[in-house]
Amino acid sequence: MKRKVYIETSVISYLAARPSKTIVGAAHQQITLAWWEQQFEYGLFVSQSVWQECAAGDPNAARNRLAALEGMDVLAVTEDMIRLAEALISERIIPAKASASFRPRRLKTRCTSQSPPCTASIFC
Repeated sequence: MKRKVYIETSVISYLAARPSKTIVGAAHQQITLAWWEQQFEYGLFVSQSVWQECAAGDPNAARNRLAALEGMDVLAVTEDMIRLAEALISERIIPAKASASFRPRRLKTRCTSQSPPCTASIFC
């Protein structure tokens, strides 16, 4: 059984972006690309928020980001996820500036997978 990994928006952004002109940005892109070449060893998941963020902005860049998401399952928001997010925000484990995009929202989207709920690792 494949290990499951939650993919955050920055991973997709590093993959789809033009080569960075900064050393740190280029390093992030290279590390992400090296990991991405092994992605088929994992079951990859994203949230609806990741899809929405990847679809935003320049249409050509958005098309490249959405192409990288092809075939990934979209996780449904659960009550447990909402409670965990609220606890992380209230305990200030997640910085206040990140809490708006971090907070799960109820969406009408269902998980595309028929598999049982999973425990996902975070790669960011």
